[in-house]
Amino acid sequence: MDVMNVSHQPPLSEEQLRWIEHVHQLEYVDHAVPRRTGAVAMALAMLDRELPMSSRQIASFARMGHETVRRGADALTELGLIDRHRRPRLENGVNGSA
Repeated sequence: MDVMNVSHQPPLSEEQLRWIEHVHQLEYVDHAVPRRTGAVAMALAMLDRELPMSSRQIASFARMGHETVRRGADALTELGLIDRHRRPRLENGVNGSA
């Protein structure tokens, strides 16, 4: 699927789009976007234990900042790839179900 790049930001990879969705889900759960690089990186690690990105890639992506995350999440919502009204599935740690 081709996503048009309408901003001055470089186009995001499929993995980066996936992480934007994770951070957007965190925003929905906590009612706030992580606003510091460390908070974004921690959120990424917390939301997916088996990271498909290396810690260096996560740190680089986290430095893009919360505004990029918000704009990316808005774009994904407009494309129908994120439903803002669904609560994300969270594991409870007992049986792995939500």
